[in-house]
Amino acid sequence: MKSRAKVKILVGYHKPAVLLKSDIYTPIHLGRALALEPTKDGNLDDKDYQWLLDNMIGDDTGDNISELNRYFNETTGIYWAWKNYEKLSNPEYIGFCHYRRILDFTNTNELKTDEDVGCPSINYLCENSKYLNSDNIRNCLKNNKYIIAKHYEINPVSHFENIEHLHVEDYYKTISILKEKYPKYAKYADIYNKENKCYFCNLFILPKEDFFEYAQFLFDMLFEINEKIDKSNYSICEERVVAYISEWLTGIFFTYLKSKNEVLELAQIYIKNTDLKPVIKPETENETVLVMNSDENYIPYLAVTIQSIIENSNPDNLYKIFVLNDNLSKLRKRQILDMEKSNIRIKFIDVGAYLREYSDDLWFTCRHFSKEVYFRFFIPEIFKYYKKVLYCDCDAVFLEDPSKLFNTDMEDNIIGAVIDTCINAQLHTNKGNCYFEKLNLKNPAKYFNSGLMLFNIQKSIEFNLIKKCIKKLKEIKQPLTVDQDVLNIVCEGRVKFLDERWNVENHIINEEVNLKKIMPSKLYYKYISSLNEPKYLHYTSDIKPWQYASSYNAHYFWKFARKTSFYEEIIYRNTQNKPNANLHKKEKFYNNFLQRLFSVKNNNSRPLKPYKILTIFGIKFKFKNNKALEN
Repeated sequence: MKSRAKVKILVGYHKPAVLLKSDIYTPIHLGRALALEPTKDGNLDDKDYQWLLDNMIGDDTGDNISELNRYFNETTGIYWAWKNYEKLSNPEYIGFCHYRRILDFTNTNELKTDEDVGCPSINYLCENSKYLNSDNIRNCLKNNKYIIAKHYEINPVSHFENIEHLHVEDYYKTISILKEKYPKYAKYADIYNKENKCYFCNLFILPKEDFFEYAQFLFDMLFEINEKIDKSNYSICEERVVAYISEWLTGIFFTYLKSKNEVLELAQIYIKNTDLKPVIKPETENETVLVMNSDENYIPYLAVTIQSIIENSNPDNLYKIFVLNDNLSKLRKRQILDMEKSNIRIKFIDVGAYLREYSDDLWFTCRHFSKEVYFRFFIPEIFKYYKKVLYCDCDAVFLEDPSKLFNTDMEDNIIGAVIDTCINAQLHTNKGNCYFEKLNLKNPAKYFNSGLMLFNIQKSIEFNLIKKCIKKLKEIKQPLTVDQDVLNIVCEGRVKFLDERWNVENHIINEEVNLKKIMPSKLYYKYISSLNEPKYLHYTSDIKPWQYASSYNAHYFWKFARKTSFYEEIIYRNTQNKPNANLHKKEKFYNNFLQRLFSVKNNNSRPLKPYKILTIFGIKFKFKNNKALEN
């Protein structure tokens, strides 16, 4: 091979993903002729379709079989390259890979096999990755005429037979046709089918003349197989049998090439995260932008928070609610999107593209916290085209129009937040002293709660907030209150403190303590005042209203929950939970269950009796009233 031989590797795409594009890598949109029709993967919207049009060639020009992509999969791109070779500038070598699967041209075997994908994997690819280096590709071709994906150690026939949605009779029919039409390859078909070597995904680089031989053989076979296999009663998965057979035929052709002793097998690499970073821009200047994060489990409670925003919104204002998530199901997203109103827009943003640069081990979690709490670190980058965004947790309800807070003048501060009453109450105790010594804050009394924050986006970007938060998290490693500790250390001195009513920590009043004895008087009176007139009621800690329906202020949550489609699910899932081991188990369980069942509200200022008796179907239940606020 010449040192600067022209090499082209087609990279197959069917949706927007990280773009692998260089002097060698050439992205191609597979099945473009069907792109706007429903597929097994759902619908491609106009925005995603336009991205594909703007960034790559399609397999629907010239002589093509793009309309067969539903059955032929990636081979429609291989066919296009065969029939439209001049549009690739007639390269001396032609290859094929996928946006998720590439060959490891470093040839170092330094990556370990990932059990989830059955081959080596990497988290993501960046533009300057060594796995995309053109010199590495050319170096592999200097001493090897053919480059193919490393085989899997499994018998091709038994593997085909054991795939649930395939019928081995279709493969036997294929071999019969092959031996009749192509006796040249019959010997290699027998060798391939007897050995424990399978080649998957159609990954290769071949010289032009060998590629043309391969394509002629492959498609002559596939077209006849497509005609002779009866797919009239096949499922969507079963209908793709031709695409699967293409991989087995490719394996037979590779076996033929190996007889020439000029083949190099390279490991294929699975790229785990290929998501693009979304571009989010404001539509108008007068938008109230709210950001939340949720996992699959918290979707019902997210809905309650959104319902509270809907009921407290100004119909003349536009509210945009963005939900940061990591691969939520389409069903859950659809359920939330159904809550949209004329002035309430909801959009989900997958943060996988932002997380991929970091190891999963970085996101330390404990107690009731999940890794989703760290998503707010990336708010300045995700919303870089905005001036401000209001972040709020979804274990809370708004009792006031959030636009009133959103319009706060941030001056030169990075974020706006509310003093954390619970942690500040411990400031003068031994426990509190030990805690704050570890954080090394200059003014611990200004420690804030991160459950509601107003971000000054441009100041956050100038301050390099994301980088500083990640650096500090790596230093602390195991922060007690996870992201909140990190944000307090990094943002100290650059915080605008908001009215306490905009983040009332409800769990404090539910604790089995006498607040008058443990709280400094100024802090106590501020807390009681904000508790009486909350604008944003935050169900902090582990005393959640959906688990303890008679807890103080739980009635606000249930008021909004009743108006969502998740009401019954919230009740059902929490009557299945085991009661808190630290509480009186039986009393607490029946208390919660009965309060939900009969919609009993506990909004009195003080308990009337320590116990109540309720008879249902002749059975007496005794349950305790929670302590209410003492005057």
